[in-house]
Amino acid sequence: LDTRMRSGTELGERLDLPLLARVPAPPRKLAGNDELVMLAKPTGQHGESFRILRTNLEFTLLSGDAKTVLVTSAASKEGKSTTAANLAVALARGGRRVALVDLDLRRPYLNRFFRLPGTPGITDVALGRATLGGALTRVDLGTGLRVSAGGDRAPRGLESPGSLDVLTSGPLPPDPGEFVGTNRLSEILHALRESYDLVVIDSPPMLRVGDVMTLSTKVDALV
Repeated sequence: LDTRMRSGTELGERLDLPLLARVPAPPRKLAGNDELVMLAKPTGQHGESFRILRTNLEFTLLSGDAKTVLVTSAASKEGKSTTAANLAVALARGGRRVALVDLDLRRPYLNRFFRLPGTPGITDVALGRATLGGALTRVDLGTGLRVSAGGDRAPRGLESPGSLDVLTSGPLPPDPGEFVGTNRLSEILHALRESYDLVVIDSPPMLRVGDVMTLSTKVDALV
């Protein structure tokens, strides 16, 4: 009669899925200021949990040619956007060329982490208002801000940096569920897949809307 899950190992066994990591909630001060652990405190305990997530994800992807990874959650406010952003920074710090894409077209959030208000996004690219290259923003792996002429840099003592480009949501479409099923979005995701080592995609919660079920047919893996 006891249906409780007593360990992460048991959870993975019940679902027959690999448990990639156990990520603690971010410090309250960082969360309140929309700051990422991998940028503000990358060498602490919280940062280590995302490096574990990165490593285990890379091991999981070894068996195939998966390059586009969709990050979601069951319900809202469970930390999927925070996880996607921190994971993308960790992957870039590990030497990967990473694109981070905001496809939560209900409540986009990635622009807040990287201080990118009003930049062209993926919907602008789909509508032909911006090129894909023009909408992607290179961010500094030390500060998380838009890269200046000095280039991106990681804090001392961390891995050699790769690169991280962020593609925000852009203007929200009137019907996000229809937009995520379009051929134009598939073409954009394919172009990103061909240009980067890994593409990390933020999405809405699974149990709230059907967007994730549609998006899952356009990506290689789902976390």
